[in-house]
Amino acid sequence: MKRRTVILILAAACALICVLFALGAGAEVSSNLQVKTVYCKSNQKLVESKTYVDADGNPVVAADKGYATIAYQYTTANQVKRLELLDTEGNLVNGKEGYAVRTTKYVDKKVSEQCY
Repeated sequence: MKRRTVILILAAACALICVLFALGAGAEVSSNLQVKTVYCKSNQKLVESKTYVDADGNPVVAADKGYATIAYQYTTANQVKRLELLDTEGNLVNGKEGYAVRTTKYVDKKVSEQCY
């Protein structure tokens, strides 16, 4: 076999392993799951959390997201000040973006700082 063919075969095998790994451990692609949305009691226009659930309503880690639930906290001006990514047990988990928590500070309603 030529070297280029071997490299292409190895690259394809690595891609397949990555896909199988992402879909393993009971995780599903978010497009195959339902989303349970909870709204803030004080302002029904603000989302408190979104959780990916299976057909039985059980929380499931979405393979393409890396988390089961995304939870939001807001400033008094209704801007997201804290975002948390959670697993099926409610524990912080790093999502596909590489963080579990993102905090945002605002100055004059504009983002001045984000920490991960």
